[in-house]
Amino acid sequence: MAAYDPDCLFSDPFVSFRGTERFKRNVANLGAPLSDIRIDIVDWEEGPACLTARWRFSALLPGLPWRPRLAAAGSTTHVLDLQRGRVVRHEERWDLEPGRVLVRLLRPSAPVPSNRWEALMMPLSRGDLPACWEQLSPLLAAAAAGVLGLHAAAAWGAMWVRLG
Repeated sequence: MAAYDPDCLFSDPFVSFRGTERFKRNVANLGAPLSDIRIDIVDWEEGPACLTARWRFSALLPGLPWRPRLAAAGSTTHVLDLQRGRVVRHEERWDLEPGRVLVRLLRPSAPVPSNRWEALMMPLSRGDLPACWEQLSPLLAAAAAGVLGLHAAAAWGAMWVRLG
């Protein structure tokens, strides 16, 4: 972070704020660690007081049970204060709307589901609600059977108390 001005403006499709300390907190708050991280710099352009790098990024989010892949392409522009020799603005842009990137997080990374979460999230990511219902039905039926069983046992017990 030594290359950044302490009051640097950071912006991306989700948020804009000032300060390297806030940037560090934001990065620390991203949540679960990522795995299988891939970052490719595909091009860059230099200006008199800026550098723009075009990139592709992807990573698995193993902390979520359906293990989605976060993937995006975009660019980062660093604007420099040439007198101080520091980055004063860090701007990220994505080629897709942020909402579309987030919707992709619903899709499991595995092409064939290997657990119930992946089996549920696969049709959900396609908007296939009947297939989601098909995945949820056995779980809901089991939960309903348990509730009905407890209710029947309580009613049976209450009846025995009255008879006894």
